[in-house]
Amino acid sequence: MELPKSYKDFWIAYKSQALAPSGFDPHNRSRFVGMLELDDVGLFKDLEPDYWALMQTVPIHSGDHEYFSYGVAQDSISGRTSDYGRAILIGKYADDSTALILLHPHVRTSDGEMQASLNEHAGEFRAPSFAELMRQLSILETVDVKHVPPYSQKMLADRCAARLPMKNVWWD
Repeated sequence: MELPKSYKDFWIAYKSQALAPSGFDPHNRSRFVGMLELDDVGLFKDLEPDYWALMQTVPIHSGDHEYFSYGVAQDSISGRTSDYGRAILIGKYADDSTALILLHPHVRTSDGEMQASLNEHAGEFRAPSFAELMRQLSILETVDVKHVPPYSQKMLADRCAARLPMKNVWWD
């Protein structure tokens, strides 16, 4: 599967820093925080079968208007449980078994970017691209905030997130 350009660019930059291996242990993935090595990336339903099965017990299917709402107006409990069957697990952003970073190959922008999301125990945050997701995560990691994204585009200005400029942003 062709991965989005922003994700590939991230890996080129990330690996050039000669960082230590992720330390991902498939038998103890709940303790891992960070991006998975490319060889460990895979379908969420295959890598987290118990969590996938649990999600199927209470399916959610939001309409397009609610589901494709990005930015601060997004409702974190809207979503589409069935979409997780096609989601690609690429990392974890916190020491919580539900704090997953996912790519959604079935939702793409016209330039080939994939919708990306942060899963959390009571919902999810969706961004139209991996680059926007990383911009949002930069605030979570560098600013004393009380909640996970979404943050307004105004909050991202004048921070390291501005180094990933977005063009023609249509969300707040």
